[in-house]
Amino acid sequence: MPEPSVPEARHILTEVAKLDAAHEKYENMATRISAMEQDQARFVAEIESLFEELGGSLDPAQAVAQSDNLKSRLARAKAARDRRGELQEKLEQVCEELAQTENERTDLHAVAGDRFKAFTVDSLLAVKGKLQQVERRVELRGNLAESEKRLIHAMKAGSLKQAEALLEGADRATIEEESAEIDTRIGDAEGRKQDRIYVFRKAEDAIAAVGGDDAAARLEQRRCTTLLEIEEHALAYLRIRLGVAATESALRAYRDAHRSSMMENASRAFATISRGAYASLASQPGDKGEVLIGISTDGGAKLAHEMSKGTRFQLYLALRVAGYREFVRQHGPVPFFADDILEIFDDFRAEETFRVFADMARSGQTIYLSHHRHLCDIAREVYPQVTLHQLPDPATTSAGSPAGA
Repeated sequence: MPEPSVPEARHILTEVAKLDAAHEKYENMATRISAMEQDQARFVAEIESLFEELGGSLDPAQAVAQSDNLKSRLARAKAARDRRGELQEKLEQVCEELAQTENERTDLHAVAGDRFKAFTVDSLLAVKGKLQQVERRVELRGNLAESEKRLIHAMKAGSLKQAEALLEGADRATIEEESAEIDTRIGDAEGRKQDRIYVFRKAEDAIAAVGGDDAAARLEQRRCTTLLEIEEHALAYLRIRLGVAATESALRAYRDAHRSSMMENASRAFATISRGAYASLASQPGDKGEVLIGISTDGGAKLAHEMSKGTRFQLYLALRVAGYREFVRQHGPVPFFADDILEIFDDFRAEETFRVFADMARSGQTIYLSHHRHLCDIAREVYPQVTLHQLPDPATTSAGSPAGA
């Protein structure tokens, strides 16, 4: 066989070098593939071990997907653990707050027990009503003391009894008439005062414009005269104003005293007509004057507009009865007329109302008109001395007729 030439030998050496490099690369790749297969086997073994601990089974073909599933489960477990820790902290905080609230509740029950014993009630609502009554009593006592001071000062008396003695023979209509007359006189005096002030200003302007002759003396004389007249009218005005102030103060005291008497009568009548559902009446300042309040027997309070229609009717009737008693006390007996006002009352409250009418009849004549016959029986049962009149029916003379007591 002939020997290769130099170029051929070089080409052969180059090919042999390439083959050696390819073989080396192949061996390296085989080594890496073997290492990767070993890593994959270890990974599958570890994943399979985890699944066995978690009570599951591993599909070797889905090892990667199941590994991602384990990662998701691990992340959720960590989040749940953190959330559980937060909830545990909140639970401990709520338990502490609950314990503190329970201690406060125990203290409140102890205080409430003292209030229950003090007011002889068995509920916090009743205690609230009693406390409101106490506050109202303190307020009324303060108002009464202030009214007494104003009355004593207005009447220039040394004590309340002296002031009452001075007012004993006072007539309200006469006082109001005198007050109106004094107001008229004050208005006239005010007008004259303004006229005098105008004259005074004109005189000052004239003095400023006067030269050096005797006109200045004449103006000075007129000025002094005007000042004396102004002083005289001012003193008269002050005396009138002081008299009006004293009269108004006396009128306020007079109204307060009589209002207290009327409120007491209205409270008694309302307690009777409502059959003991309400114990008394009170009043408190409102946007448009004083507002009536009904005080129930259990200590609760209710405004007049909050009452039922029937209860409001009973309240208005009690006020009319109180007004009648006050009028009779001051002016003597007069007839009292009532026209079917018991229409919405039940028989029990109608019976109590007739008791009030019977008591009113001891100081005057009480007349009740009605179309309901059963009320006649109730009236006769309450007050056997009642006089019943049956009026004829204008539509027919043979049929029955409405009744009146």
